[in-house]
Amino acid sequence: MDYKTQLLEIEAFKRFPSLIPHVSENYNNGKYRKLFLVWESYYDTQDKGKEYYENREKWYNLNGSCSNDEMHELWKKNDWRKYWNFECKIDKNGCNKNGATFLNPERELKKFSDEKDSYSFCTGYNYFLRPASPKQTGKQQRFIFTPKKEDHEYAFNAFCKIIEVIKPELIVFFSSKARDSFKKQKKKNNSKFSDIRIKYFQHPSSPWWHRKECPQGLAIFLQNNNWIIEQQGDEQVSIN
Repeated sequence: MDYKTQLLEIEAFKRFPSLIPHVSENYNNGKYRKLFLVWESYYDTQDKGKEYYENREKWYNLNGSCSNDEMHELWKKNDWRKYWNFECKIDKNGCNKNGATFLNPERELKKFSDEKDSYSFCTGYNYFLRPASPKQTGKQQRFIFTPKKEDHEYAFNAFCKIIEVIKPELIVFFSSKARDSFKKQKKKNNSKFSDIRIKYFQHPSSPWWHRKECPQGLAIFLQNNNWIIEQQGDEQVSIN
């Protein structure tokens, strides 16, 4: 059974099938350690769904007010699938991969791996399963996501199931908001991820990406954990 089929069996993705992680074609081909890249949330750039996703009870069907079938119809009606899926963010043929959010990490991966398409060795995902709302602040439009109790719990439960399926060796968070939520839920649920190396960075579109030397930190993390591996007989030899 392939990764996509297994991910769609997770309860959260029976409701939100377009929000599954994008497992790239070379993710588990033996050349690179399995690297799971985690961003924060989708943006409602089309401003078409606020009345749905800002209602947490309906969005997550917490009180039985919106069935899975109804939710799937909303996705078709609003054409959310075009922008709210991770394949379009990091796949080489993706339609919506512009901007510092994805270009900054990709630039560092390319420097480290010398691959034309470094994302093809990764899995990509947004941690929160409810989109960020567009907010107008003066002349600037920003996308704000303020997670609530339901968001934290729903996201963590789905994330744990994803880990069971894709079995990453390395996880990189590109969001302090996702980091804080994950850490809090991990402690609350006494969950163990002892066999996975995890690193946290600022959001790549934030000015703090460079102020906190995130590009250098990402390279060091990948190098120290031997992201690139080489098969020689039955042994895996790290490349430094």
